[in-house]
Amino acid sequence: STISKWALFSGVAACQNLTVRQQLNEGARYLDVRICGHKDDIVISHGIVKGGKLSDVVDEVQAFLCDNPKEFVIVEIKDETPMTSSQKH
Repeated sequence: STISKWALFSGVAACQNLTVRQQLNEGARYLDVRICGHKDDIVISHGIVKGGKLSDVVDEVQAFLCDNPKEFVIVEIKDETPMTSSQKH
């Protein structure tokens, strides 16, 4: 899945070796997500290394919250590089 790809997108730049869902299932409730514009999408990034789509991360968090309605997740999104105006919307 895309989430697995971004979690493991580079041995040099990986910050986690678990998928978003696995992190949430293990008890994480804060996600530090760094993004950048890439082609016509917004993707997870770490420096010059690009990962999966931000929308996939949002989908994983939403699915977790639907399955666990008494839980919460704080997602901090940091813009790593400038994006075009169409990517910001």
